[in-house]
Amino acid sequence: SKQTSEAFIDEFFDPESELARIIDEINKENQQRFVEFIMEHQAKGEVRADIQPKFIIAILDKLYELASDENLRNLYADSVAYTKEINNFFFYGILPTF
Repeated sequence: SKQTSEAFIDEFFDPESELARIIDEINKENQQRFVEFIMEHQAKGEVRADIQPKFIIAILDKLYELASDENLRNLYADSVAYTKEINNFFFYGILPTF
């Protein structure tokens, strides 16, 4: 349900939550695998070849920081809308869809 989704998202972005701690551990363990994944998809032309995989990781880390910002989160109706905004920004930037 929407209420469950919002509660999950709130816990996910709470840096003090057990879920956030577990996710942080998994992220650290899988960082090299992610770099390899990006490089593989760059070779296939599915990800921009001119972007460093570690830059993508740094951007994701900063977006995670922003996701935890209550002032920004409060600009949206709920956590689901805020998370969608962050995801759309990562994948599409500020350009309009065509």
